[in-house]
Amino acid sequence: MLSKINALEILAQDEFQKGTVKILRRLTEGHIHSINEFEHLKKALDLLTLQLFEVKNKQKS
Repeated sequence: MLSKINALEILAQDEFQKGTVKILRRLTEGHIHSINEFEHLKKALDLLTLQLFEVKNKQKS
């Protein structure tokens, strides 16, 4: 997606188009950041779940 935005930036001829490309770039970068943060949260939940199972197994023993 960013490569397509880069191509749009090269083709932008006036200030309106250049401004639109900047907005698209910011939105795309924000989405990429959100996806990365979601992956971090998923990993943290997986680790927490694993630790909960370990505690549960220790209580049974």
